[in-house]
Amino acid sequence: MASQPLKSSKFQPIYRLHETGQQYCNTCDYQQALSCYTQALEQIGLIPTAESTSELEQLQCDIYLDICEIYIRQREAIKATDFSIQAQELASKLQDQVRIADCLDRRGSIKRLQGQITAALKDFRKSLEIKLNQLGEENIPVANSYHKIGHVYYNQGQYQEALSMFEKSLNLRLQFLGTYHLDVATSYNLMGSVYLNQIEYDDALSMYHKSLKVRLHLLGDSHGDVANSYNNIGTVCYNQGKYDEALSMYRKSLAIRFEILHDNHADVASSYNNVGLVYRNQRKYDDALSMYKKSLEIRLKALDANHPDVATSYNNIASVYYNQGKNDEALSMFEKSLQIYLQVLGDRHPHVVNAYNNIANVYHAQGKYDDALGMFQKSHKIQLQRFGDYHLEVATSYYNMGNVYFMQSKYDTALPLFEEALKIRSERLDDDHPSVTQTKSRIAETFWYQKSWYGKVALIGMNIIDDLANVLERYFISPLEDTSGETSSNQSRDDSSCKPIEIEREPSKQH
Repeated sequence: MASQPLKSSKFQPIYRLHETGQQYCNTCDYQQALSCYTQALEQIGLIPTAESTSELEQLQCDIYLDICEIYIRQREAIKATDFSIQAQELASKLQDQVRIADCLDRRGSIKRLQGQITAALKDFRKSLEIKLNQLGEENIPVANSYHKIGHVYYNQGQYQEALSMFEKSLNLRLQFLGTYHLDVATSYNLMGSVYLNQIEYDDALSMYHKSLKVRLHLLGDSHGDVANSYNNIGTVCYNQGKYDEALSMYRKSLAIRFEILHDNHADVASSYNNVGLVYRNQRKYDDALSMYKKSLEIRLKALDANHPDVATSYNNIASVYYNQGKNDEALSMFEKSLQIYLQVLGDRHPHVVNAYNNIANVYHAQGKYDDALGMFQKSHKIQLQRFGDYHLEVATSYYNMGNVYFMQSKYDTALPLFEEALKIRSERLDDDHPSVTQTKSRIAETFWYQKSWYGKVALIGMNIIDDLANVLERYFISPLEDTSGETSSNQSRDDSSCKPIEIEREPSKQH
């Protein structure tokens, strides 16, 4: 944040209004904060132009920046843009480099809100460069820039880079702000989201609980940030398959959001979405579809039509259609989702990978195996570039491609892919994990259809022969069931849709 000017006594009433507004903003009472900021601007407007000073223009610029920040937090991009432009005009007139950096931060946040991820990163990097030149390396404005850059990396799916930025930001925030500060809670929250996307669920849960503890201490039970923490803890439970616990957390979050937000707020849409996820995994498809459609309706009103959250809603509605066997409807919605993700997030983002997998699943279910293979190969190429050879997502890609070859009776081609999948999964997961046992079963089926399984079992390793023998024994007794609809799971993937909610904030100004 910009350095504070010396306070002229004749402007003290305006300063007091501004400071009171900041106090309200730091407790997230945005309506009261806006009221104070508006009164301060009205008093500035009453001062004759001849009596205006650079000090007054600096104060006015800061108020514009703070109002812009509130609208960013409320995801009202148009209003935020208006105040960002007014702040930029004053900062440029003053030739105040630090305030220009603050304006770049706001502009970048608005772009990120609108899904313009690459453009946002450019603004944040320019802002950081200015701050480092003007303020040095260890201060809250620099910490905030690290946070914002990390947030963009997170949106791009570059999780290691994001984690590095968040850790830099957290260390500075702990140094200057202490443990019980909302900005520290935000850092914990986003680090939890990184761990969640890296499938490090214990670390994610630890970070989310740290964030929740700080937020409950500072904000009480009925607050939007507390709702976000419940949402994110629910997301971890969802990914762990603990659906009842996830539903409990999501309902807590939704209840708070209903209480404090308007019906068409994007966070309410996210709660509907996440409740829908649980219903879908409980095979309550009509209930899930109802939740997803409510979410989409709100997102189309609250966000740009090409926003990633809109794409997520298309994805999730498609997932229900897929589960209901409505493959044409599912394919149409998955393709809508993919086009938005490609346009907004680029061609290497995890959401793009999921979209390719989902489209492949539909083709697979339709028996269009060549088309399915093409989609799975696109997904696999991205996963290798992002993760290298030994990651669970790469294992899933091997499994999916092997499954297509299996359904085409190309067993010699399928078997090495299943073996690669098993090698990775066995190293990363417990022996009784469903993904491990699923892969072993598929290998056993492949041996059976090859008619030469006995000699090849040894190639898989002595530690799993018993598992394979049990599977093979079953096939001596009864013929194989038709598995033409099976891919990586019985449902199309929607990892992108169970979405943690992040609220960015600027640190409070130090006076």
